[in-house]
Amino acid sequence: MIPPKPDAEDDYESDAQADPKPAVPLSREQQRLHGALCERGVELGAMYLGGLRVLHDASNPDRVAQSAHSMRELMEKIVDPKRPLGLPAKVNEVEDRFRDQKPRTNCHSDSAGWAGTIDPPLRKILQKLEDFLDWFAAYYPRRKERFRHALSRLEGTDLDVAEASFKVHWGIWKGLDRYFQGVSHHGKATSTEELRRRIAGLEDFLASRLLPTTFDELDAIDTLLKESGNA
Repeated sequence: MIPPKPDAEDDYESDAQADPKPAVPLSREQQRLHGALCERGVELGAMYLGGLRVLHDASNPDRVAQSAHSMRELMEKIVDPKRPLGLPAKVNEVEDRFRDQKPRTNCHSDSAGWAGTIDPPLRKILQKLEDFLDWFAAYYPRRKERFRHALSRLEGTDLDVAEASFKVHWGIWKGLDRYFQGVSHHGKATSTEELRRRIAGLEDFLASRLLPTTFDELDAIDTLLKESGNA
């Protein structure tokens, strides 16, 4: 057995305590956006910062796809409300009703299939199905409607966004989402510069809704008004 070097333990400790790679440098606006996202959910801030950090790591050969994945997940989590965990149970309820009432209805036979006037057993099946679809629509709305509700939340209002404005916002959001998804799945060729540009577009979209106007910005606006004689 070869004895360890006298300083082997010291070497191990030195490696384990090596300085980590420097954190990604954030601009002032990025710091503010990160803080605003963390206020809405720590995981949102982590996705955003993680996406920026992995892109900053030039030693990572898959950094573009991984960064795009973080940004796409951020967009998904901002839009999707917290959903109930009872979907399987709800589906089971519909199935139980269907299995129970199907043999009782006169509207179905193995030879003719479904036909005839709705009778009480079939009515119970249809009512259960309608109840389920109403519940599903309320808690699992289609993606476009989820974004509509999310946009109202981001803008701090319970009112629906005007349709013309919504179409513009939806087009921007959908374009960013498709881009990040394609890159994250290695299905879309892109460059680091293009990814940074798309991330900046997402940052602008979120910052315009999550970040309040700073005093510096108000002072700059006030100065412009005074210079134009409109103050």
